Parts: sequence; structure tokens; C-alpha cells
Amino acid sequence: MTKKILFALLIALTGGRLAAQEIDKIITTAYVDGLIKTLSSDAMQGRGTFTPGIDKAATFIESEFKVSD
Repeated sequence: MTKKILFALLIALTGGRLAAQEIDKIITTAYVDGLIKTLSSDAMQGRGTFTPGIDKAATFIESEFKVSD
């Protein structure tokens, strides 16, 4: 019984790893560079706690993670 569980776990982990290898086609170096430049820009006003800059950064990050319909 234990061998079956370990084998199933191994298969599940291997399958997940194979599917994850396509992420470089979704997240490119240029995309990440753009995110870093945006979040580190002066427009984000330092992103300090309890400042308008932190709200701007949070809104930007939220828009990046939103799933389009």
C-alpha cells in the first residue's frame, strides 16, 4: 500500500513539473523587466507604508494578476 502511494505521488509531482516548463513562454524577461521598472519608478512614490504610493503599487499588482474574461 505504501509503495502505491509513493508511486502515485511521484507520478503527480513529475506531471506537475512537466506542465510547469512552459512558463517561460508566458513570463518573459521583457515582461519582468517592465514590472520591475514600473514598481521601482518615481511614479510609485516610494511605496512606503500608509502612503499613496503603496496604494498605487497595490493597484498595479492587482491589475497584473487579474484574469481577463
